[in-house]
Amino acid sequence: MTTADPLEHLDDAPIEEVACGIGFNPIAALDPLVVGSYWRERATDFPGHELRTPIRDAAAMMDLIGAVPPIRAMLVSRDDQFVIQLQPDRFFLNWRRRNEGYPRFNKRDEKQGVLGRAMREYDLFSAFCARTFGDAPVPKSIELAKIDVIREGVYWNDLDQVAEILPCLRDFIAFTKSGKPSLLLRFNEPRAGGVVQVNAALGESRSARVLTLETRLSRELGAGAGMEATFREANVELNHVFAGLIPKEPRAKYFNKGRKS
Repeated sequence: MTTADPLEHLDDAPIEEVACGIGFNPIAALDPLVVGSYWRERATDFPGHELRTPIRDAAAMMDLIGAVPPIRAMLVSRDDQFVIQLQPDRFFLNWRRRNEGYPRFNKRDEKQGVLGRAMREYDLFSAFCARTFGDAPVPKSIELAKIDVIREGVYWNDLDQVAEILPCLRDFIAFTKSGKPSLLLRFNEPRAGGVVQVNAALGESRSARVLTLETRLSRELGAGAGMEATFREANVELNHVFAGLIPKEPRAKYFNKGRKS
């Protein structure tokens, strides 16, 4: 795969969410009480909080199962755009589209991107662990996920346009008789040091149809591999996946001042 980024700037990019995840060896002592202490330190920037079941890595999480089940804590920023997710073996920073536009992945025009924000938040969390436990977590893997939401009435109005946007759906759309099909396609493939996943779904959401495209890449951090550099490589690779699924011509037509509303 070429290291050149294949994606041009899209004025109306349908990106809805980006998640930067870092995996580390499980810290059994990172329990809900300790996570609560971290939230109190960050409550000014992240006043909201939720508890969820953890993202499972069965082999690693079995060591943590005891009297208190593992949890995943979510710290929500004041503007609701950013979420820190913490569990005993993972850290995530999610950006979610709200009123503000996508801040881009990398730094642009002196504005911090999602990656820079994720690295800063992980450094703060790592420093907290070093103060609390005597050792900082040692990163062993990264995960990057992007979710694009392509809404009917905003980007497209009929199924022929869906087939133009995402050509891999063309044959399914060609034999639909109802005009309102639902579908879910999943793709997994091992890549160097990790796995790439693609989920494409078409279905109803709040009385309108939505085409959702989720791309995800996980990668192990080998000896000497820089975490930030690995995230940048993962971003380029996912951009190649997106560009392969949605060709340049429909990208320009539908996502570059091409909204249908």
